[in-house]
Amino acid sequence: MSSLWKAIGLGGGKELNYDIGDPIPISDEYKYRFNWQINKGYHKVDKTEATVFHYEIKPNSSPEAIELCKNCVKRSRTLMLPTVLKYIDGHETPTGIYMVTEPVKPLHTVLMEMEEEGEGKMKEFTSWGLYSVIQGLEHLHMGGKVHGNFGIHSIFVNKCGDWKLFGLDWCSPLDTPLVAMNDGKMEVN
Repeated sequence: MSSLWKAIGLGGGKELNYDIGDPIPISDEYKYRFNWQINKGYHKVDKTEATVFHYEIKPNSSPEAIELCKNCVKRSRTLMLPTVLKYIDGHETPTGIYMVTEPVKPLHTVLMEMEEEGEGKMKEFTSWGLYSVIQGLEHLHMGGKVHGNFGIHSIFVNKCGDWKLFGLDWCSPLDTPLVAMNDGKMEVN
């Protein structure tokens, strides 16, 4: 069965098939609300561009943070919606969790780059982007799930300018949502 999952791109193999490149700068808002480090990535064989999300497991990493990252990988791998960041590959080691996606930039970075291009283009870009994100949240809710960590830090933009939902660490069924950490412990309503 694992070979079937690997054949359709859903299984993490024995090693990551991507080289990790330069870090993608993120704002303080991302660092506060986001467990992942973000890097450019390149396929080891054909050099196809990608984005690599990496969570470094340290001796003092909380089990809850590790479980949240694993949940993000699980949800990203199984929620194949056009408005959710496209999962390509993943790998887990004792020292880290890696997830490869289509090439993206954080929304905050793209908006800062666009400020120089004028207000007209910005309005069109944000209108369409907000519409796409709302569609993504609607798909999640119609499927009985809640995002649980929605904000500018959970939106990324691909090379086509499409806004994609990510940050699915807190994604859970509507009837048992995860709630904020309380003294380092996850709680379920």
